[in-house]
Amino acid sequence: MQGLSEILTAMAASTENAQRLEDGDLDFGFMASNWIGRVRLGQPPFANPIDLRMVAPANAGPLFFIVQADSPLRSVVDLKGKRVCTGAKTSGMTQHTHMILNAIGITFDHITPVYQHFAGGGRALEAGDADAQL
Repeated sequence: MQGLSEILTAMAASTENAQRLEDGDLDFGFMASNWIGRVRLGQPPFANPIDLRMVAPANAGPLFFIVQADSPLRSVVDLKGKRVCTGAKTSGMTQHTHMILNAIGITFDHITPVYQHFAGGGRALEAGDADAQL
């Protein structure tokens, strides 16, 4: 079983890897692409700019919002007022959720974010503690 520090590190992999590169603990790290501009500019959650560069993309997979099969939710607009698993609070998935929702005029003020990693989000969805998951 993983210890708490391993779980927290896995949940914040992109931000953790950027800091570890800056500290010299890593020579190469993985990071969600949407964090690269923020880290280079020192935008939240990064306190200071970190000089990084992308070497190669690792994946270009599509993202989906999922719901229970019997859910009345049929479109992203239907997420207004719903509990949405977005990923860990400092994760790249949560940043993706911000960008996707903002593109259609929905902010986090319109949803109740449920900050869970993938497995925890799946369990919350299954238990009825969330209405959708990215």
